[in-house]
Amino acid sequence: MKQGKVKTIEFLINRVQTRHPEFDSIPKFSLLLGAGCSKSSGIPTGWEIINTLKKLWFLDNFPKGNIHKIGNYEYNEDFFKENADIFEQKTIEQELQLKEYILENKDKFLKTIPQILRVGKTDDQVFQENIDNIFNDHLYGFWFNQFSESPRDRQKFIEYLIDKSEPKGAYLLLTHLIASEVNLFSNIFTTNFDDLINDSLVRYSNKKPRVYAHNEIAKYINAYSTRPNIIKLHGDFLFENIKNTTDETSSLWENMEVKLGEALNTLDIVIVGYSGGDVSIMQALTALKRKHNFCVFWCSRNYEKLNWRAKAFLEEFDNSYFVEIDSFEYLTYKMYESVKDSIKPIDIVETSKTKQQEFEKYIEQYSEELITSTELNEAEKESIKESLEIILERNSFFQFNEIKDYEEKKEFLGKLRIDGISRVLKNIYSNISWEEAKFLYGEIDKDNFFITKIEKAPIQHISNALTNLNTVDSIRTKAILESIPDELLLAKLEKSSDGDAYSALGELASISPEKIDSIKRSRKVEYKSEDFEKLDLRAIIIKIKTGSKESAISTVRNEETIIIDKLSKESIKEIAIFLSNLSELSDKLSKQLFLKLNDDSLKLRIEKENFNQIGIAINLFTKLDKNKTFKICEELDFNQIAKKTEKLNLAAIQNGLREINGSNNFLAFQLFNRLTNDFLKLKFEQADFQSVGEAASNLIKINRQKTIELIRLIPDEFFKTLISDSDYTYQQFATTIEKLTQIDFGRFANITRDSDTEKIASKILASINKTGQQIFIHHFPTLANIDWKITNKIISELSTEYLYNLLRWEKLDLYTVNLPSLKLALDHCKKTEESKFIEGIINKNKYRFDKYRKQNYKKHLP
Repeated sequence: MKQGKVKTIEFLINRVQTRHPEFDSIPKFSLLLGAGCSKSSGIPTGWEIINTLKKLWFLDNFPKGNIHKIGNYEYNEDFFKENADIFEQKTIEQELQLKEYILENKDKFLKTIPQILRVGKTDDQVFQENIDNIFNDHLYGFWFNQFSESPRDRQKFIEYLIDKSEPKGAYLLLTHLIASEVNLFSNIFTTNFDDLINDSLVRYSNKKPRVYAHNEIAKYINAYSTRPNIIKLHGDFLFENIKNTTDETSSLWENMEVKLGEALNTLDIVIVGYSGGDVSIMQALTALKRKHNFCVFWCSRNYEKLNWRAKAFLEEFDNSYFVEIDSFEYLTYKMYESVKDSIKPIDIVETSKTKQQEFEKYIEQYSEELITSTELNEAEKESIKESLEIILERNSFFQFNEIKDYEEKKEFLGKLRIDGISRVLKNIYSNISWEEAKFLYGEIDKDNFFITKIEKAPIQHISNALTNLNTVDSIRTKAILESIPDELLLAKLEKSSDGDAYSALGELASISPEKIDSIKRSRKVEYKSEDFEKLDLRAIIIKIKTGSKESAISTVRNEETIIIDKLSKESIKEIAIFLSNLSELSDKLSKQLFLKLNDDSLKLRIEKENFNQIGIAINLFTKLDKNKTFKICEELDFNQIAKKTEKLNLAAIQNGLREINGSNNFLAFQLFNRLTNDFLKLKFEQADFQSVGEAASNLIKINRQKTIELIRLIPDEFFKTLISDSDYTYQQFATTIEKLTQIDFGRFANITRDSDTEKIASKILASINKTGQQIFIHHFPTLANIDWKITNKIISELSTEYLYNLLRWEKLDLYTVNLPSLKLALDHCKKTEESKFIEGIINKNKYRFDKYRKQNYKKHLP
């Protein structure tokens, strides 16, 4: 960084305490809070969310993956430890779609690269230097889109993530800095969906913040108001229009950007907890900075870990500074400490009492106005009175917790709707005592209590409530769901929208698949032909998948002409999604529709599709009708499709070819042969270690001779450098080397032995504690055969705890055939007791071991 760009916390605190030069009642600085500020309050970071989304996607696409789910958004971590290899492979393959998209839209992404990084360089140089940065910036949005294309589904997931969050100490101190006499900030911008700062201000101060989370109301923001403004740049979890996919976060809402500009016209800004990875916000800040030279203090733990866009911003603009901080918590503490003598402590008890009295007063007035209205009948008045009395009694979850008598608690719960009951019990389960939540759940589950509540609720409230209750007691919740009369659920579904019905059936199916299968078998898909024509293919799938299989098939048959017309106009991707979903209901019907699509039209659309999507579509089409697909493939312009690989990296090329080869070796062979060895050699030499191994393993299945010739063109020195410079885990190294040695054992064993084996072993050991026993034992003989120095080094430096757990693994005897190589390494490292233990297992399972050796021997007989 340039000299003078780094400032201390003390310098920042002194500057923040200055007032606006024209309006003394207004602070000079605004505040931008990012995700890092919410981590200590229990909300996951962006990278943690990406990891969760990957796992949910994998389970949705893994055979019988749903049995490893716990509710809608949790899962069995042991499953991912046992399947780490395939999980990593499949997610990397999926991410190739993003890489391909970036490469195909090079001009679009070039425009987002900061100007300072483009000076003196060609567009190609700039793009190649920053393509990995662009890829990483868009992973968050990409995986949200893979999770679901439905804004409602994404909103519910975000709601789940922040459901248990509470503002911790830093937010309480920040509340004092905003709401007390010192008033350091009154405009708080945030990229976060949570309500932590708003909750903290409402609970612990007398200041009523204005929250702006929607484009339409953003135009009413007054940046010079004395009341705090909380401006949610990406929306609020309560609304479905939150921004989280790649397309959604590519630009700010128009009114949000205008108001950000109005604020920064005369105000300065402190940025904390935000790395700078959002294109929309960074482009807005950059554009505004060129118009107004507002001061920026960017606070972070480590400058090097800032996003590349943030570093470019700080480097490009004057009056922009980096402040190194330990954490958001420490920064707020230091700010509070500097002004604490000027802050009058907030009387939380008195504030709460005042708010409670106001609340009850307004509800009572509202109730009186409604029930004295001459426009309502007596039944409606009685219903209003009852509902508002419930609100008055349900002051808060905390008030409920103060009730000591269980009969009173049960009476309290009895007055709530089913969704209110479920939230209270889930809160008790999560925050107080799972035993008490389970006990209360059992106590109220009597005399058709829940059936009565369900009778009064819409289907989306029922599914949400039972999903919450499933967390408290899954067995009881399943029993309640299965006790609901089918005709009652069917009536609820009839009154709901297709989207709500589809979502509710999905949630309820995770509790009792048998019950929901029964419901769907009883349900007929209802529609009007004139409305059906307005639906797109995805909406059609949602509609038909809420009814019985027979009804769905009948609907598709009746509206076949409309559907064929839609299929004839849609992209190959949309056709594949529709026919794949329809295949789950009827392979025969899906095939019939496919056969009616024009071959020439399909051929042209395949040639226009991205390389990776072609493989997915060909796979599906081949399963539907091999002859039709083969005929289309024969007519394809192989050169045109092969040309699509020019902008792709090795991983994307091999993934596309592997997908195609899975169902159509002819097409894969033709495309692979049109790629010159010089072109492929260059792609190999630009690839990472794992991609090289994966590509070699998959390409050899398409054309063995061409792949062997290609690998021979690549010099040994390249592979040595690749092994030396790459980072990898035990599993990643072993899997990649195993794939390469299957092509040429002698060559790649020697390359490994000639490399720095001490360095290889050290890299492997750095993450060995995260390696499961099955993976360790499975790959150990491979590594030992390649180079015993690596395995001996690993064994010699394994922690006592890891080795103990490995030898006590309950499935160890199932891997008897792998144990001799482990015993040799233990002997070499003079681990006598451990070696004897392994020898005992080998002798105990000698028959199994000898049988395996004989089978292996026969397999290699001439």
